[in-house]
Amino acid sequence: MKKHFALVVMLTLWLLAGPLRAADKRPNILLIIADDLGFSDPGCYGSEIHTPNLDRLAAEGTRFTRFYNCARCWPTRTSIMTGYYATQTGADPNLGNGNYVDWTTPLPQMLEPHGYRTYHSGKWHVQATGCLSAHSAGFDRAYDEAQGWLYYTPFYHALDGEMLPQPSLEDDYFMDRAIGTRMVEFLEQHFDEHSDRPFFAYLSFLGPHYPLKAPEEFVDKYEGVYDEGWDAIRRRRFERQRELGFPSDWEPAAPEPHVISEHSPQTDAARGEQNEKLGFEDVYRYTPWDSLSPERQRQQADKMEIHAAMVDHLDHQIGRVLTLLEQNDALDNTLVMFLSDNGADSTQMYPDQQMKAEQLYYHDPEARWGSEYTVLALGPAWSSACNTPFRRHKIWTHEGGIATPLIVRWPEGLEVEAGSFVHARGHVIDFMPTFLELAGGAVRPPAEAAPPFPGRSMLPAFRGEPIGHEVLYFKHAGNRALIKGEWKVVSAAIDENEWELYHLAEDRTEMHNLRSSHFEKLRELVLEWHEIDNRYGRQGGYTK
Repeated sequence: MKKHFALVVMLTLWLLAGPLRAADKRPNILLIIADDLGFSDPGCYGSEIHTPNLDRLAAEGTRFTRFYNCARCWPTRTSIMTGYYATQTGADPNLGNGNYVDWTTPLPQMLEPHGYRTYHSGKWHVQATGCLSAHSAGFDRAYDEAQGWLYYTPFYHALDGEMLPQPSLEDDYFMDRAIGTRMVEFLEQHFDEHSDRPFFAYLSFLGPHYPLKAPEEFVDKYEGVYDEGWDAIRRRRFERQRELGFPSDWEPAAPEPHVISEHSPQTDAARGEQNEKLGFEDVYRYTPWDSLSPERQRQQADKMEIHAAMVDHLDHQIGRVLTLLEQNDALDNTLVMFLSDNGADSTQMYPDQQMKAEQLYYHDPEARWGSEYTVLALGPAWSSACNTPFRRHKIWTHEGGIATPLIVRWPEGLEVEAGSFVHARGHVIDFMPTFLELAGGAVRPPAEAAPPFPGRSMLPAFRGEPIGHEVLYFKHAGNRALIKGEWKVVSAAIDENEWELYHLAEDRTEMHNLRSSHFEKLRELVLEWHEIDNRYGRQGGYTK
């Protein structure tokens, strides 16, 4: 009788423990996002930049070749945190609304009921109701930094909703280092106090967003690396991509001299005034490297050295977080994902000498390039190299603006071969359904008024299968696109919104416009884009 009773007790305890064991196996989630990082900037995507930690994640995980963002920081970050396209939520000020819908629920609030602790460190820039800061969005711990011109002495940063004092230059503060440090602190606390619960950590760097600034020791590592110029670097990165195993039928997009930087002065007089403030003659559109004087080549190479240093520094901070996870035996059951919020940026800066007193937008021609009082940006020629092999840049909905590197490592959950490529097509709207499925929750919004999530779970892609998108929709700053199957229609405001048509399976780099030969297909997809845009516009309050 006693044996029978003991067996019943043991069986009961085993059955009760089942859900706990299942919960324990749910992965931690570490989502890492860079700002304005080009498709080819990580070493494992073809770059000469030193990114050993990203390369390790790729070697032990997988790289996506057809993953998309929303062409700019706030639409991408809003999509990640809400699970919707920016148009659906009223979250894109470039569309002239700004009245955010009230039915979105931020990602941390979606994960909290399923036992996840949530942590944010870095840039926020989410445009949605209740999301003025990561703290207000519901993260358990949050370090918020506002994107500004000051990397060493930011005037806005907050810890758990409380403003922190502005650092001085003597404090040896640097934004991305602080972002890494805070995340390390949050996760150390997690392992000390909440090790029985899974976590969602959102590590959101500001680099390599302009203005180009980096600690001197990181910049010094790249002295002379870019002296051969953007044409050679772009060619070498493409060759490296082929060596790494990227699709062999890709061809590098041709330079586009007519594409002027997003924020370039529009007249020769204005450019001359800007050059005077900068103390050197900048390059405002693609120009063959060999046509530049040796002095201008040196100046342009110096700018790219700082960009590379920012990416290198960012990778170093990622390494600190990965080391902490390893030390706590948590790395292998942590889904680690790394991406960029858009392609590399073609922006040119507008230094304003009148703002010297406020120290916000001031460029001192005598200061070390990459220090606090310099205002520099890549411009379109280097941006094209960073986006190898694709066309155009951040803000555009051509592949150079919306194709992101995506690295995924999760040994306990990935079924594809380590070091392999995943060619399934996905989008940042897929993160919400993926994380909810992993958390064991319903993959649907809690608000009754909310439409279904447009994204799909990425778990099939982790098995080497398609994610299952019928279409992907893009709209930002007058630029539009729709991907359906292997077809893509795209239009750019700079080209007077003329629609172009490409077959991505045969022409991923958008070099052969099929508008004339397949006009009916173009017309079909353009009409579908308008139908989707109208539907999403009604949801977001842009149209009735």
